[in-house]
Amino acid sequence: MNIGIIGTNWISKKFAQAIQLTKSSTITAVLSRTEKAGNEFLAATKTPGKTYADLAEFLHTDIEVVYIASPNSLHFEQTMAALRQGKHVIVEKPAFINPKQYAIVAEFLETHPDVMVFEAAKHTYLNTFKNIENNLGLLGDIYGGTLTYMEYATDDPATSTLWSTKYGRGVLYDLGVYAVYDAISWFGAPTSVDYRAHCLSGGADYFGLGTLHFADFDLHIQIGNQNGSDVGSEIYGSKGTLCMNHITHFDQVELMLNDGAWAQHLNLPEAENTMLNEVTAILQAIQHKDTALMQAKFALSRLVGETLFAMRQAAGIEFVDD
Repeated sequence: MNIGIIGTNWISKKFAQAIQLTKSSTITAVLSRTEKAGNEFLAATKTPGKTYADLAEFLHTDIEVVYIASPNSLHFEQTMAALRQGKHVIVEKPAFINPKQYAIVAEFLETHPDVMVFEAAKHTYLNTFKNIENNLGLLGDIYGGTLTYMEYATDDPATSTLWSTKYGRGVLYDLGVYAVYDAISWFGAPTSVDYRAHCLSGGADYFGLGTLHFADFDLHIQIGNQNGSDVGSEIYGSKGTLCMNHITHFDQVELMLNDGAWAQHLNLPEAENTMLNEVTAILQAIQHKDTALMQAKFALSRLVGETLFAMRQAAGIEFVDD
């Protein structure tokens, strides 16, 4: 298949490298704000494609799948434009910024079964993620837990889009999305949510404490991009504790049973390019027209998006495109 890429940042480069590793698809077009940036991207990834600066011109090429790694606020418009041209879409997380956008995309997919949309949540395709999911039952009844993602960002708040409500960003939508994905993938939909955040003058959050309330337990979320942390993440059950050094990398994952009889390491070997599992699975689903997988993944994506929206509503965070 021919792949077109929107955005030339580091994640796009990693995606391009994963595409090359599959040896089943080719990147033929890149959409960039400047021709120079697009050409530099093609050179850096050793991709013999062509650079475009106009979305309509980009979409009228022979690409079959569009990978979108632009700022969050642009995802919806670019996704819909691609779908209307009959292109499949892989869009970086969070796919969209409010429930209305998810609903419009869902309605389009219902009436156009020939196209597919996947959210690029690469960590959910990792071997270790699935191994955690398969072993959670060993914890017994879940009592609660804490998921932490604290990583200091060196971006300049005055110039970076990282803390921009105009671009639909902030720490909840950049780091918190991973925690919400973990929680909902493993435990389903929360019954309610809370979120308290510290925000910059422009309204975007840089530190937050959230809670996902489930029927019998709570999961706490701690996120920040103005501080680092050595604190891991843990989930507690009646029979033991799940300990994770990181909620997306999963370098060290240990299941400790309360009886002390044994501790099981759940982390498994992963591909050097951590997007390879995701890219392979999504491209195979598109090639084989696996609509059942697409629908299941989109339902999960939509639930994550609606949960993120509810959390920022609880904190009074508004995006320009709301």
